[in-house]
Amino acid sequence: MGKEEQEQRPNCYAWQSFEDSCLHCGDDAEVYTDTGRDNYAGDGDEARCVSCACPGHVSVGDEEDGGHAWIVWHDEPGCNCQWCRDTVA
Repeated sequence: MGKEEQEQRPNCYAWQSFEDSCLHCGDDAEVYTDTGRDNYAGDGDEARCVSCACPGHVSVGDEEDGGHAWIVWHDEPGCNCQWCRDTVA
C-alpha cells in the first residue's frame, strides 16, 4: 500500500457491506474493517452474516489472483462455540 493510499484510509474500524452470501442461511455479509468502503477488506478481517450472525473471516488471494477477497465462513463439525450452540443445534 502506497503512502497516498495509507493517508486516505480511515483509522477506525466499522461494519461494511461485503458481497458474499452466508454459508448457513444465504443472507448478506458484512465485514469489520478499517477500509472505509463497502466490498473492501483486509486479510483476516472479521466477518458475519447480517441475519444469523454466523461468524467468519476474510481471506485475500495473492496478487497473481488479482487480490480477490472472500469470506471463510465458520463451518466446523462438532464445534461447541456459542454461535453453534445457539444456532446449529
